[in-house]
This record gives sequence, C-alpha cells and structure tokens, in this order.
Amino acid sequence: MIDERIKSYFLGNLSEAESIRLEIEVAENEELFELTEIVEVELIDDYLEGSLSSSNMRKFETHYLTTTARLEKLKFAHLFLAGLKRQRNLGEF
Repeated sequence: MIDERIKSYFLGNLSEAESIRLEIEVAENEELFELTEIVEVELIDDYLEGSLSSSNMRKFETHYLTTTARLEKLKFAHLFLAGLKRQRNLGEF
C-alpha cells in the first residue's frame, strides 16, 4: 500500500533506490504529493501521541527529525495539540 511505502520512506526503511524512485513519483504526481503530506502529518501525530512502536520512535527521531523544517513541523504540531487539549479542558470544545 502506498501509505505504508511513504511512511517507510520517512522512517528510513526504504533503500536509496526506492527512496529516489518515490521522490520522483511524488514530484510528478500532485495527488501523491498531497497524500505524502497527509501521511507525514499522521506520522508526526502518532509520534507525539506515543503510538509508534519503540523501534519506529527511534527511527522517527534518528531519520525523520534530521532537518530544521521537520523539527519545525514537529514543534508546530506539538503546540497545536497542546492548545486543543487546553481548550477541551476548559470546555470550549
């Protein structure tokens, strides 16, 4: 399934050749690009919620969190989820 392939890419589970092939496919297909963004957000959410396996947590930390842009995405998601939790606790949702 393509979702799992994208997740594997972000976790560093694909070979270099497979990674390059996926990157080309994503660059050439807008729908696949959008799906990649969705999978990335879901992966970040899973990480923040602690629902990844310990192996995938390590892979996320050592492979995914390697750029400033990705670290910023993680920080934003963390702040967003924290804000949602505060609003729920205040009865605003």
